[in-house]
Amino acid sequence: MTSSVAESNDGLTANMSRYTNEGGVAKHERVAALRTNLKETKAIVEGNCQALRQNGEYLEETGRRMENLASSAEGLHFGAKRVRKQMWFKDMKSRVCICSGVIIILLVVVVTSSEYIAVNSYL
Repeated sequence: MTSSVAESNDGLTANMSRYTNEGGVAKHERVAALRTNLKETKAIVEGNCQALRQNGEYLEETGRRMENLASSAEGLHFGAKRVRKQMWFKDMKSRVCICSGVIIILLVVVVTSSEYIAVNSYL
């Protein structure tokens, strides 16, 4: 039993010496390089998350502006419809006035000409 424990300790010592003495510096440098790479990757991911948050805020602001624009457009539509009806009514009033004026002028011409004809026919 002691020999197996000694053999396992020798194996452990051999493994440790391999990592610390022979390749320890290279392994340590690789670990340091991996940590540096991990920090850079973490910074990139955090930057991407920040950009996503900003894009989300921009999208929310754009959504609010779109809703405001839609309500303004609806108000403009109803206002334009009201003005169109008012202008139609005003146009019809003008047409009725012009037609009435033409009819009155025609009646005056017809009545005066019929009176002139009536007066001249008795002579």
